[in-house]
Amino acid sequence: ARIAIAILEILYPRISFNELVRDYKTALQELTQARFAEIPKYVLVGSKGPDHKKEFEIALMLNEREISRAAGKSKKEAEQKAAKTALEILGEGK
Repeated sequence: ARIAIAILEILYPRISFNELVRDYKTALQELTQARFAEIPKYVLVGSKGPDHKKEFEIALMLNEREISRAAGKSKKEAEQKAAKTALEILGEGK
């Protein structure tokens, strides 16, 4: 227990809640509403693989233009990845 507490005391100041729970979709929506008065749309482009191991591809659209595209094991994962890429493209990714 003493070792665990010592390690936590060292690492605790370096833990960033924002990095642990980064919601790229929310961050992107806030940015696009403020900057463009528009919210992003997520479009399912396709899926492949068997039902137990499907991969989804999502296109992120803004003002009828595709900004980014990503794939993931779930639609939510693909949307988060597409939003992260869009933030990087728009200069807001960290």
